Order: sequence, then C-alpha cells, then structure tokens
Amino acid sequence: MYGVRQALEAGVTIAGCTVHFVSEELDCGAIVTQEAVCVLPGDSEATLVERIKEAEHVAYPRQDLRGRGRECEA
Repeated sequence: MYGVRQALEAGVTIAGCTVHFVSEELDCGAIVTQEAVCVLPGDSEATLVERIKEAEHVAYPRQDLRGRGRECEA
C-alpha cells in the first residue's frame, strides 16, 4: 500500500511496476511484465509516483496475457 514511501525510506535506487494476473492473494498472481524506474536523488513520493505511472503506461500495453510467470509459493 505504501510501496513508494517504503522504497524511499529504504534508500533503494530502483523501483518500478509489475503487471500480473489477478489472484486471491494480493500481488501473488503470475507476473506478466515489469518496468524498472530509477529513484533519483531528491525524489519525493509524488515525483516517484508520477514516474512509476509513466512506466505503467509502457508496461500495460506491452503485456502478453498468454505468458505466465511464477505463482507465489504457499
């Protein structure tokens, strides 16, 4: 829920978005595609969120619903 805030607090240098199949567990469906976003010095939650949204606009049209990723392990 607060992934961008957590990424900034952790000091990561790469964030991004994941497109995955929907499953009963949150963020557990098979991964379809991902897009990386560099975390820049001075980024705020707002600036990073905007760049992640831009990455989503690249990732969603690229998705291939025939592809299947790894399912979450129970």
